[in-house]
Amino acid sequence: MFLQGVPLNTMIITGVLLVAPIVRADALTDLKDLKTVINSAATTIGTPTNSSRNWGFLSPATGQLGTADLLQNITSSILKAKYGLDIDPQSWINATNATHVGSNLTSLDDPYIEYISAIPNLATALVALGRSWHREMNKPIHEGISYLQEAVNQFSTSLLSSNLTHSNSTMRTIRASNSLEDAQVAWTRILNFPGSSRSPSGSGSGSQKHRRWIEADFDEGHDESNLLAKKADLRPPHPNGQFYSHKELWGRKPNRPFHENTPGANVDNANDGIQTASQSTDSVRLALPFTA
Repeated sequence: MFLQGVPLNTMIITGVLLVAPIVRADALTDLKDLKTVINSAATTIGTPTNSSRNWGFLSPATGQLGTADLLQNITSSILKAKYGLDIDPQSWINATNATHVGSNLTSLDDPYIEYISAIPNLATALVALGRSWHREMNKPIHEGISYLQEAVNQFSTSLLSSNLTHSNSTMRTIRASNSLEDAQVAWTRILNFPGSSRSPSGSGSGSQKHRRWIEADFDEGHDESNLLAKKADLRPPHPNGQFYSHKELWGRKPNRPFHENTPGANVDNANDGIQTASQSTDSVRLALPFTA
């Protein structure tokens, strides 16, 4: 249904974003609004009549929000709910109890799970559009997914710190975050070329390796030069160009004799030969040429 060229789902998303700051913020209302915004965006992105589909360099139809704009709207809505929680969590909860008479809200697991369960559907729509030919550039959408993933994780952390959600909600958050990470792979190519999707096992053609931070403590006194010096102290070089024997190095003699022409075949006896030659040099008398 269109009204003067503006799609109805676009009007719904815009209306939620404009009215939400005016209405008194409360936990249940914010989570329901988030679910509505996410489902509307997933429908717009995944519909076969999306004007962003098919190859080209023209922007989507006039009056229709692009994929990056839809992602930004979701991110802004999540940050708005997080702001209400961080500024005054007591008022955020009390407003819910006042709006819903007779309720004494101590946990947001159920409404939170309903909201977070809508994100995998959004990720599926993003993957389908990203893997097909589309008109929008990949980079803004790739960045938009990254910002959305960060907002989802931050909002989950704030709720968990306030003891409003628990382990089951955390598991759903991890699943939703992973689905967004998989969707981001479909928008990694240059310009607006179709991307690929990472397989669940991570072994597909679209899989990417992610660097993880590893912390370690290093002793500045143990650098490479010191290690080399210590190794030299443990086994200093032989004087006068002599060699270590096989037994000195390995504590045993070789299992089989070396071939005569093998380099180092007589290393075990090299030192003895050098010492014998040096001792017998003084007693050697050279023959003089015969003269008539």
